[in-house]
Amino acid sequence: MANEYQLVAQLPGIPMQTVQRMADGAFIPFDPANRDYQDYLEWLAEGNTPDPVPEPPPPAAPEPVELPAEPVDPMDAATKGYVDGEVSAMTARVAALERRTTGV
Repeated sequence: MANEYQLVAQLPGIPMQTVQRMADGAFIPFDPANRDYQDYLEWLAEGNTPDPVPEPPPPAAPEPVELPAEPVDPMDAATKGYVDGEVSAMTARVAALERRTTGV
């Protein structure tokens, strides 16, 4: 679509405030005192239409993270032991609560 101007992406809830002039990449604010904005309005009055806001590129796929199977640091081993113990205790509490509420 090689137009002279292109609309600029706006933030949600905020009206369009800028257009980009493609010849030099200048961003032109919607300010009546701005000469470039007046030129843009004349260009629109001649029946021209600016290019739409370009589609954003799709997000990049996240890099897979390879985690070590076993702790490699003594502190990691201590943390794993603590967490494993807490998980076991919580599992036992949940099982006891289920037995009490279901009568099994």
